[in-house]
Amino acid sequence: MWAEDDRPDRQRIGALIVLGGFAAAPWVAEGVSGRWRRALAYGLTSAVVASGAVIAMEASDAFDPAIANRRRLPFGVLLTTAFFTAAAGVVDSFVMASPASGGGDWR
Repeated sequence: MWAEDDRPDRQRIGALIVLGGFAAAPWVAEGVSGRWRRALAYGLTSAVVASGAVIAMEASDAFDPAIANRRRLPFGVLLTTAFFTAAAGVVDSFVMASPASGGGDWR
């Protein structure tokens, strides 16, 4: 939907779905384990960066091919950063050992 459709409205919807997933992933991954402080730290960071990407997307019309690449750069940087902040939260939820295994900080 996002990569193969030239209609800007569908591209925006695809970007919003992707960014929404990036914003929600750390909350879900850490929250399932009951580590709410970590969910807050990683989730809030990811949500802020994803929100910034949405703002940059709307400000620069990121999917208009007539727009110069340098004007689309903030969206690309924020999209990439949103991915990596979400991934950090998800990876952290797997790295922390469960209480049943006798390790990790489950706060």
